[in-house]
Amino acid sequence: MRLLFVAAGAGVLFFVVHNWEGSFSPASSIRKVSGQLDKATNPHPKGRWVDQLSGLCAQREQQLAELKRPPVLDGQALAAYSARVLAIHRAHANRMARVRAPKPYAADLRRIRAFNARQLEVLQRVRLAARNGGVSSAAREALALRDLAGRSSPVFVRLGLTGCAMRPSGMPL
Repeated sequence: MRLLFVAAGAGVLFFVVHNWEGSFSPASSIRKVSGQLDKATNPHPKGRWVDQLSGLCAQREQQLAELKRPPVLDGQALAAYSARVLAIHRAHANRMARVRAPKPYAADLRRIRAFNARQLEVLQRVRLAARNGGVSSAAREALALRDLAGRSSPVFVRLGLTGCAMRPSGMPL
């Protein structure tokens, strides 16, 4: 008699496990839990667009690192150096403008593009200030870059694009 109850219990358990919410299996359960844990521990978006942005940012950083800073920092040398920094950032912004993000991240990508546009404006002002007023004028204009870095970096970090966060290498001073 006990054997009959054990067999019936096992049959009911088997039925419940295989018919719970459609098709429940240990493998699918583990995949669901794994997916949830991945979302909880790694909330950054993934996909081709993220890889593209990361690659573009790495390329920009490499180009900036290859720039030689002028040995003497006078207005004209700083203006020429700032022009090269500006050209790298302008090309970077143009390449980033071609990247498309999925709809849930379209607003984030627009925000990144706005940061890039603002950075280009400030770098242009730094270049002009260095050419017309010298290093101290350029330094005053460059303060806006630090403010912009403070506002943009959290967006990049939230998206897992830490390589895109503004770094000192992208600032002419």
